[in-house]
Amino acid sequence: MTLVKNGEATEQTVTLNAANNWTASFTALDEYTNGEKNVYTVQEAETEGYTSVVTGDAATGFVITNTHTPTVTPPPEETETPTETTTPTETETPTETETPTETETPAETETPVDPDATATPVVITPVPTATATSTSPDTGDDSNALLWLGLLLLCAGGAAVLLTVRKRKD
Repeated sequence: MTLVKNGEATEQTVTLNAANNWTASFTALDEYTNGEKNVYTVQEAETEGYTSVVTGDAATGFVITNTHTPTVTPPPEETETPTETTTPTETETPTETETPTETETPAETETPVDPDATATPVVITPVPTATATSTSPDTGDDSNALLWLGLLLLCAGGAAVLLTVRKRKD
């Protein structure tokens, strides 16, 4: 992703990934150039098969959404299979065959650009994703059997000590 200042790409780039929690910030940006207020935006690098849409604003942060757009290939045209065959009675002279015309490929559609996406970014915020908090399976059993077994053994040991002390006194 590249920082864009007044419509021109700057040399400041960041790569969003899991290591940086899919977030990045551009800091120490000039507010004015030659007395004119600077307008900052971000631009995602073009990746074949994906479209990028930038939404958000400076107050809430920008979100870049990349959507996979597979290329669509038209299915091959079906040809008719003759049902009957005829045997020519005399030799026929071949006639000229018509040259097939090229099929048109669909033009790529442009993704509409949000006019509000040109606000000055402060922080780039990704769409949150769910993360696992535990590696053990959720079985629905929250009784902690080992804890109860340990407590039972501790009580049994304490009772044995008390009985032993009481027998010695008697």
